[in-house]
Amino acid sequence: MNNIILRGADISEFNGAIDFEKIKKNLDFVIIRCGFGSDYLHQDDEYFERNVKECEKFQIPYGVYLY
Repeated sequence: MNNIILRGADISEFNGAIDFEKIKKNLDFVIIRCGFGSDYLHQDDEYFERNVKECEKFQIPYGVYLY
C-alpha cells in the first residue's frame, strides 16, 4: 500500500489576501470557507470569490465548505 501525504490548507477571510502563487509551491490543495450560519449576506466570507478565482488561476485544486 502506498502512503501518500498531501498538504492542504483551510482558508477564509481571516487569512486576508493570500499570495496564491507563493502558496502553490507548498500546498497540494486548499479548502475554502464560503461563509457561516444561514443564508444571510453578512455571513458570506468576504474573500470567497477571490480565493476561488485565484485557485483556478494558479490551478490549485480546492473544495468549499459552509461553517
